[in-house]
Amino acid sequence: MFALLALFSVVANAESFEVSDYTAAPLQVQLAAQLDAPPAEVFDLVSTGLSEWMDVSEITWDNEDSATHGQIDDGSSRSCALGGKKGLTETIPYWEDDHLYAYQMDWDNSDFKLPLRGQLGTFEVSPDGDGGTVLVWSQYFERKVHPMSPMIPGFMRKKMGQGLDTLIGMTGGEVIDPADAEIAVAAAE
Repeated sequence: MFALLALFSVVANAESFEVSDYTAAPLQVQLAAQLDAPPAEVFDLVSTGLSEWMDVSEITWDNEDSATHGQIDDGSSRSCALGGKKGLTETIPYWEDDHLYAYQMDWDNSDFKLPLRGQLGTFEVSPDGDGGTVLVWSQYFERKVHPMSPMIPGFMRKKMGQGLDTLIGMTGGEVIDPADAEIAVAAAE
């Protein structure tokens, strides 16, 4: 329980971002890594470079409704082709360049479906004090009543872990306990 509270505070420490402003769903899955690449590079990889390390074959951005018209910002959306199969559309309710962004699955405009509600994913990127980065990837959601529902957290943890392992292979670094992420970020400040 302490680890979950410590992890939540890592994400909640961003200046103007509060998870509760976007979802009431509980934290379900959270992974962290220390990466041997600078924060700006890691942020680019986890935001616009997903196809380089996740099973995403194509990403299309729509920034027409973004807070900064024509640029990725609050209100942007992205469509992802998952492994060349079904597509997934996500909205970006929060964007803080080089530090944190949140995304929500747009089930109405996606071919890919999971029995979830209140989903919110976040990527938080912080300097580690040694020129590298602490990355915390979180998933908040509630499971709908469905035969697959009990398997969803494990499925997400597996897919997120595979992606994180690929990202580590690209940048160097290691998976860390999410509770240690808060300690690393605090020590770097």
